[in-house]
Amino acid sequence: MIRFVVTAAHRYTVDALDADFGAPLPACDTVSYEALFAGRDHPAATYIFCDIERLASRELALAAQVFRQMRALPGFRVLNDPARVRTRYGLLRALRAAGLNDFDVHPADGCPRPSRFPVFVRIAATHEPALTGLLPDQAALDEALERLQVEGHPLARLLVIEYAAEPVAPGLFRRWGAYRIGGRIHLDHVVTEDTWNVKWGRPGLVGDETYRADDADIRSNRFEDHLTRVFDLAGIDYGRADFGLVGDRPQIYEINTNPTIGRLAEHPSAIRMATMRFARERLAENLVAIDSPPAPARFSLDPAALPANAVVAYDEINALRDHQRGMGEQRGRAASVMSMLAGWLKRD
Repeated sequence: MIRFVVTAAHRYTVDALDADFGAPLPACDTVSYEALFAGRDHPAATYIFCDIERLASRELALAAQVFRQMRALPGFRVLNDPARVRTRYGLLRALRAAGLNDFDVHPADGCPRPSRFPVFVRIAATHEPALTGLLPDQAALDEALERLQVEGHPLARLLVIEYAAEPVAPGLFRRWGAYRIGGRIHLDHVVTEDTWNVKWGRPGLVGDETYRADDADIRSNRFEDHLTRVFDLAGIDYGRADFGLVGDRPQIYEINTNPTIGRLAEHPSAIRMATMRFARERLAENLVAIDSPPAPARFSLDPAALPANAVVAYDEINALRDHQRGMGEQRGRAASVMSMLAGWLKRD
């Protein structure tokens, strides 16, 4: 079994890993960080710690200790050590320093003065599109940051990122997606849009000649060596890297530790459909490779074994959960009383 450890609001990302996936899969399900932190009884399996970028600092500290307690148990395999994973800012800075990226990133609350323009602004911990268009100079950046503050965006949550993209044809841009699953790199897809801020892709912008080239790249796992270095530097065992090509050189934009694996959609190109089916089959094979066989061991968080900083986090998180549970019970009792009152009023 493979269990994806996720924040409660983001379980949907692996919904497609079921009997209709289109390729043989191990049993897969999700478990929330809240459930792990509650110390409940969990079966032996492969646990993938996802959503690292979405965890608050106290949650991150506790997740790192849960990871270590699990890792010490027989029958448990754990991926994505929360203490080692680099999230967006740290990752982009490290890639730049290592010469694996050619652009830089700046914290928005640090009086950013980029050495090159254009730049854009985005939220550090989400995977939503940028908050601004391309900003051509320092004055435009300063004005944008002031506007974002007025709108209620705390600068501490924002990054200023130097533009690194190149059109493949006038007005057309492409973004690649590649997974790491355990020790394996899996070049999965490439999408095209008529904007530099590529997200989902738009059909009909390229034809079968491009699809044939994409098919060859995906089947040969192009960029495998480069991406292995990227994921190693990121400290990420499971995730999806999104990147573009500038001068045929990958520029890594982010690594999502809880990427959405979608269902296979129909495509008008037979070439593209064959590529998509191949990619799906290889992704499934890579998941099979990290699967853990059944084992009798069970996991429950041991608060007594936590270091001091994690004990504080454990107490805070459980106190918040108890408070939320109490509020839920109060709402339930209030709803019951209102229902009884409504019934009496109807009888009258």
